[in-house]
Amino acid sequence: MEVCNRKTVPPLFSLIKDKYKKIKKFFLHSLQDLFSKPMCPEQWERLEELLYMQDLGSNLVKEIMDGILAYHREFKEAKQADYIRWMKTRMLTFFPTQREPLPRVYPKRALILVVGVNGSGKTTTIGRLANFYQKQNQKILVAPADTFRAAAKEQLAIWAKRAAVDMVESPSKDPSGVIYEALQKGVQGDYDLIIADTAGRLDAKVELMRELEKVIRTAKKLNVEAPHEVLYILDATLGQNGLDQLKTFMQFCPVTGICLTKMDGTAKGGVALRVQKELKIPILWIGLGEGLEDLQPFDANQYIESLF
Repeated sequence: MEVCNRKTVPPLFSLIKDKYKKIKKFFLHSLQDLFSKPMCPEQWERLEELLYMQDLGSNLVKEIMDGILAYHREFKEAKQADYIRWMKTRMLTFFPTQREPLPRVYPKRALILVVGVNGSGKTTTIGRLANFYQKQNQKILVAPADTFRAAAKEQLAIWAKRAAVDMVESPSKDPSGVIYEALQKGVQGDYDLIIADTAGRLDAKVELMRELEKVIRTAKKLNVEAPHEVLYILDATLGQNGLDQLKTFMQFCPVTGICLTKMDGTAKGGVALRVQKELKIPILWIGLGEGLEDLQPFDANQYIESLF
């Protein structure tokens, strides 16, 4: 058996700048250290630990470890760059091979229903989405249908002003009423896209389910195809807890796409891989900063490259 002297592993993350490069690299230094010398049992164990530390989950970790060990047995002369290239290629396979062009194209007066737990970045994301589409010369209307959280409407109004888009000024305390008014105004004002906020409470699951179901039923009364998108805002810093929250929402409403937020912070990069492998819900957007422009259509190739 080869002798393996275990050294202190450098920090997993090294923050660099500019869009996708804002993602904190969670493999680079550790993998370079691991693969810079002949592999031994202790190094394989350390690699497995690194994968678990990034919230990849047991199934995904096992799949990666089985694959790279098989690669090692077949290519015993593999070098550092070969192992890292193998990992990039394998991780990319977790994403759909037939990737649709992003951002998605919606019919006129389409409704995007934004859902997620409080604190995940829903209001911020709505502002950024509104700004993105407004820059595409679309007329945007935002709807403050989170009528339960204090100051939610006021916060959305601030983001709407920043993005230079209109907001429904509804006195209704009923989320469905706000949605109804928004869809009516969408027709009357000839808007291209309506983006609606929703409540994000997980402490009263039955009430949340009924509320979301009522909102969707109300939307369909005015447009049978609405909502055209149910966009879930996933806080990438939460790891397994974030996935559990997403699964709860999936029981209540038809989530059709995901926006990863806070990827420029202390996010664990494995969350995107698990979403694709376990839930098969497409990631449409990724938040890579604090500003109005810091929202990008998701690109799997850039994402994987950014992790290394």
